[in-house]
Amino acid sequence: MFLEHLKLLNFKNHSASSYDFENRVICIHGKNGIGKTNILDAIYMAAYSKSFLGLADSSIVKHGCDFFRIDARFIQEKNVLPIIIKYHEQKKTITWDDHQIKRSASQFGKIPMVLSSPQDIEIILGGSEERRKFIDFTICNWDSNYLETLKRYNKYLEHRNAMLKEPESIDSSVMDHMQIQMNDLGNEIYKKRTDFIHEFAPSILKWYQE
Repeated sequence: MFLEHLKLLNFKNHSASSYDFENRVICIHGKNGIGKTNILDAIYMAAYSKSFLGLADSSIVKHGCDFFRIDARFIQEKNVLPIIIKYHEQKKTITWDDHQIKRSASQFGKIPMVLSSPQDIEIILGGSEERRKFIDFTICNWDSNYLETLKRYNKYLEHRNAMLKEPESIDSSVMDHMQIQMNDLGNEIYKKRTDFIHEFAPSILKWYQE
């Protein structure tokens, strides 16, 4: 997979920028505040449909404008994969290979990408939640079923917590059903995470020792 072209319109501080990537290794350099990290974020967004900085789509639009657009062109073997992401009037549309997709999750992991940033130190220094997010994100890149399992579990969790805030209106049968579903989904998530740890632990230990 190779990123051949990137074009940005009203993306953060990029009014209109266009880049052609012809070499295997690319170095982006310049003064602070000119938008180097924003280029990386745009590439990440082309692959995952969201900012790696966790920014809301509305905050990505350049100040004073009402839309942003990303045009990216990837080369996979000899096939060209154009991707367009547009945001306007609180609505984001995603087009892959001239086909508009309704769920960005369906394309998750299709473009293999590794991004290392200063925020990654939280995986080591932060709490266990950051490490779980890192593990979940990594697994989702090659296992779309795991992504769906996580989404279903979090949906049940959200509904259950909402019900617990109003104990007088709790339907015990509904609560029991949700708990059964969460138990099954939770066991599946636990197994996937455990398998991940067992597979990667030897390599992580080796890197840590070095």
